[in-house]
Amino acid sequence: MRSAIQRARGALYPPVPPDLHALGQQLQANPLLAASLDGGDNLYAGTVETPATRSVVFMSRRMQRALARTSRVFCDATFASRPNEPQARQVLQFSKVVNRAIIPLGQVLMTGKSEAEYTAVLHHVRQLVPQFNPLVIMTDFEVGLQNAWKTVFPNAQVIGCYWHFCRAVLKKARELGLVPFMNQHRQLRSLIRAMCALPLLPQALMGRGLNTLIQEATRRGYVQFLNPYFNYMIDTWMTNPLFSTMSVYDQPHRTNNVSESCNRMLRSKTGAHRPGLWHFLTAVRRLEQSATLTLIAAHRGHHVARPKKVSAVNNDLRIRNYITLLLVDNEISINRFLHLASTRVMNVFEQFIV
Repeated sequence: MRSAIQRARGALYPPVPPDLHALGQQLQANPLLAASLDGGDNLYAGTVETPATRSVVFMSRRMQRALARTSRVFCDATFASRPNEPQARQVLQFSKVVNRAIIPLGQVLMTGKSEAEYTAVLHHVRQLVPQFNPLVIMTDFEVGLQNAWKTVFPNAQVIGCYWHFCRAVLKKARELGLVPFMNQHRQLRSLIRAMCALPLLPQALMGRGLNTLIQEATRRGYVQFLNPYFNYMIDTWMTNPLFSTMSVYDQPHRTNNVSESCNRMLRSKTGAHRPGLWHFLTAVRRLEQSATLTLIAAHRGHHVARPKKVSAVNNDLRIRNYITLLLVDNEISINRFLHLASTRVMNVFEQFIV
């Protein structure tokens, strides 16, 4: 049985609507349900409907103003934090970084994850915030989501998450049974690890980079053994759509960790897997309040985030030095760059290979 406190809390809210369309109507009719915690704003920003899908957008006016000033936006979906009813497939989140602090900008409850639904949501966001004109959009490698961003913001650069790339290519090496041989042959291990450094190159050099690794495998007698792996790299990563979003060269953020952190922030606010609807809305309101206070502190010049880890700073410096040796000084080859730069991703390599 529910406790007296739970029953009392439940009495404060109307019945849970049967679907997201009805939820949008309810939020429109009763603004208090999505009011910001300080009462000065409202998080409900409209319902997006296609013939087959429904999405409800939460983005306060002050977060819309923050989005309008955003040139680099991070986007990802989470599943665990979506309410248990009405039916929703995921929560899509937008976020940015201000003085190293992660700012959740908005959430979208979605019934699906098709390219058409993403496109409809992004068109709505663009109409909502016409000043929003991002230069860089960071996502994972979900093709439908990336294509939607390209459609709605054709002048922006859409970039895939470097960590997700490394995970995918290393998991493929494991699936193909390469790990035991990598543990026995140091040169083979180094060659597979060098694959992880391909996105650190400018896009125009990534194809040449892969060719140098194939040539190296040929010289060392590994090429027939690695043919299935090379075919995977060519068919999956060196052709569009993924090839066009693969390079993270000269990017201050190479991964979508900002979005992952934003998803964890939402989970910490909900405090439960698949929370109730009104619990979810309270969590979103708390997240918006926290983001507002962080933005105010950042704009006043306060330190709002911990400094970057020394190891991460060192990795960035090393990679930039290798790029300079390759592109400016012409002191190392592309192949040498890949082997050197791959030593900077040892953590993810060991995570999926050892």
